[in-house]
Amino acid sequence: DCPDQAPRRGMAVRLQPERRFRVVPLDRELARWLHDERPGDGLRIIAGRHGCGRTTSALMFAVEEVRRNGIRVLTAPLTWFDSSDDLAEGLGRYAVEEAMFPEDPLQEDDGGPPILLILELLENMSRAGQVRASAALEFVRSALDFIKKVEAGGVRLKVLITGWEQVVQMVEDELQLQGRALHLVPFYVPSSRRGRYFDPENLLETDQRAQWQRRYTAASGFESPGFREIFENDDFISLTADPIDAYMAAKSLERGRLVITGKTSEYDLAEDFLKGAYERTFDDRRPYRWLFFMDEDSFVRALEEVAAAVWHTRPRALSLELIAERFRRNGLGGVWKSFTEQAASGVLGLASARFIPPEERRGSPGVHFSFVHQAFWKYLAVRR
Repeated sequence: DCPDQAPRRGMAVRLQPERRFRVVPLDRELARWLHDERPGDGLRIIAGRHGCGRTTSALMFAVEEVRRNGIRVLTAPLTWFDSSDDLAEGLGRYAVEEAMFPEDPLQEDDGGPPILLILELLENMSRAGQVRASAALEFVRSALDFIKKVEAGGVRLKVLITGWEQVVQMVEDELQLQGRALHLVPFYVPSSRRGRYFDPENLLETDQRAQWQRRYTAASGFESPGFREIFENDDFISLTADPIDAYMAAKSLERGRLVITGKTSEYDLAEDFLKGAYERTFDDRRPYRWLFFMDEDSFVRALEEVAAAVWHTRPRALSLELIAERFRRNGLGGVWKSFTEQAASGVLGLASARFIPPEERRGSPGVHFSFVHQAFWKYLAVRR
């Protein structure tokens, strides 16, 4: 439902001491790092705000490297591991039990192609009761130690971590990782905002909003003069700066019920997107209709309740138990079962929400629930 959100764009690498950013092509920078066989440089981190395409960029890069160079890729969700897991042991067990490797590929050099390990640094991660920032810091430290251990055994390992901008900046400063943390830039940066960037290749001259619009049209078949206009007009930069923003704008235009002007805000798009999410979930012509039923008012109130709960338990994640209590307290107990079934099935992805059920959180009680799009989350919280 969301075709080709990969940025295919420049990255910004923090420089010291000026704290300016050198802009480099994403795929080229990662490929250079991946195929550098010198030890001691096995870590890269991709940072960016929610919905900017961090993990999608990493995965599409990995797919291209598998196709071109036959590398081995292991993607491991951190929610799978116990909080007490040794990273090396946990990853080895995951590779065999879940990723269908015949044996632990990290134990010794088998002469095969390099291994690219992709991990997502969740903003709500917590290990052994530690606060989130400390847990993220500890995890990256563990990853650096893990890389050294694996390299000592002769295995060619590269670790690519994706994470939320604020968390990565804290880790980057604390561990002095400048040059190893790469920060995604928006699809388009106006000339008036380029002072913080060092761009010797003039990469920021490329307006990638138009590229994304053409890809969306090719994938979905949707086209209209108004669609092209919002991806070419600087008045709409705030609505098309990142993949998730562009997707919400495209869906609103495709529905044809919102007239987008220079005064249209992210919250206008969020309201229209919310109505579209309900229709795509429960419309008689849609495949999910037979699975669940909730009237539109209950659907909206349920998401509002979750958003309000997230607002009060920032950073934006919370347990299912806390949400259940809010539902009961605010007269939504009758739709609780249907709502959790929807969440577990993945249907709520249509509403820009993310849900990780208990069975995928081996070491943590409860679940993880968060909103991918910041404006959408805030809009729901304000409605509540």
